[in-house]
Amino acid sequence: STSNGEGTHVVVSGVNLLPMGRVSCRFGNHQTYGYFDSTLISVACLTPSIDQREGEIYAYPLFLFLNGIWIDSEQKVYFHEPIHIESLAPRVISHSVESILVHGSGFSAVVPIHCQFNHSSWSTAVIISNKTAKCPLPMDKATELIGEELSFSLTTNKVDFIKSPYPLRYSNDDMYLTHINPKIGPSFGGTRIDVYGYFKKNAKMKCMFGDKTTRAIYLSNNHIQCISSPIFMEESGRVMIVNVSVSGSHFLQQSAGFIYYSTHFSNDMEISTTHGVTSGGTMVTIGGKHLTDVLDGIKNIGNVAVTPVVKFGTNLASNSRVLDSNSIVCNAPSRDGDFSSVPIYLSLNGGVDFFPLNRQFHYYEKPSITKIVPLAIEAEEIVEIIIYGNNFLPLIDASCVLGSLSTVRAEVISDTEIRCIVLPTVVGVIMVFVTLNGVDISNELPLAIRDSAPIVLAVEPVFVSASGGTVVTVTLSKSARPGTLIKLSNFTAEPQEHIGNSSFTFTAPSGSEPTHMLISHNQGHSFIDTMIELQFLPDLVIYSVRPSVFFI
Repeated sequence: STSNGEGTHVVVSGVNLLPMGRVSCRFGNHQTYGYFDSTLISVACLTPSIDQREGEIYAYPLFLFLNGIWIDSEQKVYFHEPIHIESLAPRVISHSVESILVHGSGFSAVVPIHCQFNHSSWSTAVIISNKTAKCPLPMDKATELIGEELSFSLTTNKVDFIKSPYPLRYSNDDMYLTHINPKIGPSFGGTRIDVYGYFKKNAKMKCMFGDKTTRAIYLSNNHIQCISSPIFMEESGRVMIVNVSVSGSHFLQQSAGFIYYSTHFSNDMEISTTHGVTSGGTMVTIGGKHLTDVLDGIKNIGNVAVTPVVKFGTNLASNSRVLDSNSIVCNAPSRDGDFSSVPIYLSLNGGVDFFPLNRQFHYYEKPSITKIVPLAIEAEEIVEIIIYGNNFLPLIDASCVLGSLSTVRAEVISDTEIRCIVLPTVVGVIMVFVTLNGVDISNELPLAIRDSAPIVLAVEPVFVSASGGTVVTVTLSKSARPGTLIKLSNFTAEPQEHIGNSSFTFTAPSGSEPTHMLISHNQGHSFIDTMIELQFLPDLVIYSVRPSVFFI
């Protein structure tokens, strides 16, 4: 068997394997390089790379190309997922330790896995899952394992070896500390730290954080717990590292440092939004200069990964993570039916310790929209639209969003009405929705944007009878639209007769004062001043005509 990565040398022995020319190998349909090994009088084949799904094993028949013909070796080679080693526990072994637990990937009960200790001792792994295996210790050779470091490898064929990046150490009786988790905690102390290594049950152990001592809690010969002591940090300080040790033990590596971080930055934390919907999922970003300094300090001092966890009241947020900008982002948890406000807490060590951010997060019901008035507006025209719906709140980030075109500030009139002034620049149908916090959005409704409105080119006559009844002709730059209205002071009229493609008539009302003529192209939702003034003149009266007789 071999992993699906190329490079394993498969040696084929047989009778009369004395090729006169080129040697090639084929695993199923995968042809690869081969050569003749004169020392072993055999043919060696280099396995190819095989694409396969996780956890699956493929068996391919092996063919040899010898003396110009393909020969079936009547053997199969099994290809499996590559093995990876991520961690070992425990890393310090003694007479009381019977096996090593290996965490990684690519383990399969179908393919036997062998464990190699110090290049000489072997045992067969017990597969627990595809990510966990247990390797019994060859304690019959314990004296051979005593040394500074013990190498550890896994193999499926005793040809390809996957070496662990973490060495083991065998101990006759001494206590050892190998690693701790978590490796960071707040300066006010109280962090519950798991300490791993080899410890004596009857020993009166104490944990040392620098020169401060705390009690050690014995859990097993490989596991104890310590509570971090508080440490004083200047307000301008960000991080500090101290050595952690256990009385009666010594270090196996230099990564047993514990990093304290200051929580003073919680007073000037920047939070993207402090409002969110009760259904949850609101994306909240936490940042600020002090937080950036703390995260940079942890990385620079100990190169330790920060595992953020954000908590809203008693509920944990989801998808908490650190961005490249050194901000922390998360999705607020749900709080169905509860519109209360809750405090926000932050942890930098995987939820072991939380500290308050001195901010409240306010929940509200997700808004919904039911109607937009008007349903259609003109491009390149400033128009007020009214949106009706439910659960509107007068938050500072309340906005109307016109698809991907623009976001404009909204005026929240009531919990059922919002108004926005918009200036669309394209023609077509766009989807409009509302946001109250700049993050969470309502449902969408369509809004039609039509081509720009016609322009009034001429009005004839502009002098009309004061008693009314004058027929006025309006000429536009293009055809009048349905919903066109003419407005003179308090008088509104629809077109009476359309003349050609771009003219129509209406009957002027009675009046006395000069009046500007307004025109609407959207059923009166908005009017445009044509800048043309109608003059109302008294009616003419003819009393006599002189002479009354004409000569031709």
